Amino acid sequence: LDLVHWALDLTHPLSVEAKGPPVDPFSTPEWLQVDFRYPARKGRPPVHVTWHGGRKPDQLATLKGADGNPLNWGSGQLFIGSKGMLISDYSRHLLLPMDQFRDFQRPAEFIPNSIGHHAEWIHAIKNG
Repeated sequence: LDLVHWALDLTHPLSVEAKGPPVDPFSTPEWLQVDFRYPARKGRPPVHVTWHGGRKPDQLATLKGADGNPLNWGSGQLFIGSKGMLISDYSRHLLLPMDQFRDFQRPAEFIPNSIGHHAEWIHAIKNG
C-alpha cells in the first residue's frame, strides 16, 4: 500500500474492514478484501481504498491489453478513477482503457526503478 499512500498523501485511516473466507488456523486465506476509509486532507476529499489479496474470480473485472488478452501481471496496484484506470507494479505502468490513453505522453522519469521488493528489503536490512 506504499504507492497509494505516497500518491494520495494518506496517513491513518478512519476505519478498516476486512472480508474473506473463514479463518484457517493453518494457512493464509485464498483471498482477502480490505477496505480503508481515509479523511479529507489538505484540501483533498475523503478517500476509500480497497486492497485485494489473492484471487477471488468474481471480485474484479478482467483487464485486457492492446492484444485483447488478459493482463497477467501477477501483482501490482490498480487505481480506479472517474476518467480511467492506472495499473502499476515495481517497474511497469499502464493507463486503461488503452484506446482512451493512446496519445498520452509519459513524463520524463524522475524516480529510479525499484530493484524489487525482496532486494529492497534486503538492502534495508543491510544498510538501514
